[in-house]
Amino acid sequence: MQARTVQAAMQGGKPYDIEYRIIDALGTERWVAENGQPQRDEATGAAWIDGIISDISERKHNEMRIQGLLAEQSAILDNVMFG
Repeated sequence: MQARTVQAAMQGGKPYDIEYRIIDALGTERWVAENGQPQRDEATGAAWIDGIISDISERKHNEMRIQGLLAEQSAILDNVMFG
């Protein structure tokens, strides 16, 4: 998925923003946000991406906790209303 997104950005010359999960060298799961803008040297035809990759693990884990709590709350309310 990430490779296709970056490839499409390179072909279209458009910026991209993606989020994905990785496993670091210590085996820890991390979530990252990658933002990039394709660049091209008109003289040589060389292409590259100017961009940044940021660790968003804490935010993603908080989002997942919130989703879990909302699902739990919804299940409780369903049981109260229909139980």
